[in-house]
Amino acid sequence: MNSQFFWMCNNNAIETHVFIFDFYKHIKNVSLQRRNRLKQLI
Repeated sequence: MNSQFFWMCNNNAIETHVFIFDFYKHIKNVSLQRRNRLKQLI
């Protein structure tokens, strides 16, 4: 019972970490695209 609960929490933490990482990559891509657009305007 206890190890199962630990695994659940651990699994959840890993999923959250992956989600945050994907979100960070997405933000990075968006800011890069924005910067490139600004360069094209100039």
